[in-house]
Amino acid sequence: MLQVIASATPDTTSVPATVVLSGPLALVTGGSLTTTADLVGVFNGGSVSSTTDSALIRIVNSIVTAGSATPPIFGRALFLTGQGGPGGTAFATMSLGGPFWNSIDGTLTLTGGLVGVFAGAQIIAGGTGDPFASITGGTHSIGTLPGSSIFFLAGRSTATTVETVDDVAITRGTDQPITTGRTLLATSAASINGQAGATFDTMLFQATAPIFSASAGSNLTFANDAVLFSKNVKMTTVAPLVALNASRLTSTKGAILNLNSSLLQASGDLFSLSNGSLLQTLNGPLIRVANGSVLSVAGALAAFFGAGNVINVTNNLCAAGGCLTLAGGITVAVTPGSNVSIGPNPFRNPASGSLVKSANAAVIVIQGNSRVTIVGAP
Repeated sequence: MLQVIASATPDTTSVPATVVLSGPLALVTGGSLTTTADLVGVFNGGSVSSTTDSALIRIVNSIVTAGSATPPIFGRALFLTGQGGPGGTAFATMSLGGPFWNSIDGTLTLTGGLVGVFAGAQIIAGGTGDPFASITGGTHSIGTLPGSSIFFLAGRSTATTVETVDDVAITRGTDQPITTGRTLLATSAASINGQAGATFDTMLFQATAPIFSASAGSNLTFANDAVLFSKNVKMTTVAPLVALNASRLTSTKGAILNLNSSLLQASGDLFSLSNGSLLQTLNGPLIRVANGSVLSVAGALAAFFGAGNVINVTNNLCAAGGCLTLAGGITVAVTPGSNVSIGPNPFRNPASGSLVKSANAAVIVIQGNSRVTIVGAP
């Protein structure tokens, strides 16, 4: 659909390669689009900008396929990476006045995920309101190849600083692969299957809206972690990480949230479930915090609204004993050198939902000199 390449070879000089739009890039209606590459690629110092407040790409009642399962080829809707351009030091960038993606009643098969941003590249999506990406209706396979995820956002491994929180020195990234006040992905009456939800690596992200928001009977299923902080990530958020409304999100063999050598500071509730929603793991904890990570939640672990909401956790991580049972029935497997503090009201509106655990299940796993603090609801 669109490739913008400044330098043919990364880190070499070239003339600028810039695309400036005042409206959307593409509207695909009632058709079929197939590529073994990415739909939009911005490489080696190239840049794309659009001032419209409409979605850059809109898919309506169409079939879109990017990449290949055999042979395995990563195909995404959007991929940014590499330095180049004048001086050889410009990063690939995208600047949007509105959302990136809007799909309605389509069928998406994107083997590498929806969005990938690597090593210094950056997306800036201004404004608020509509999500950065939205999918309404349909059944989709997004990020199906091993190692892929719907979002893969990574900064440079060399762009780091050290921040000390709760007596833990955390090396975290300073690059911001994405800057936006929008929900990253919102679904409505859609089913999505993939390897993982969102993977963040060596970066800083100041979120003001959920990573995933699912409504109207949506069903999101990930083989691995729903949200993974791979390493050296700092995220602050004023919104729930995952917000479900009459929908379900499942990790079949991972955690809903996995922090590795990273920091997450939530000023409100961590999860939100409304109107009969289900948040579940089939073989893993709800949360894993490991290798010098800190999870700090100023609100509740989860807020329940309406009725019939369930957090269901299945694993065998407490079988050897040693787990703590804290407020709300939250079982915690914690190794020496780590600590946990959970307030007396870890669930907001507890009558509107429940925590269900298998025998010997750990809801939270804390390892390797890590810290978890959940203040809870008033």
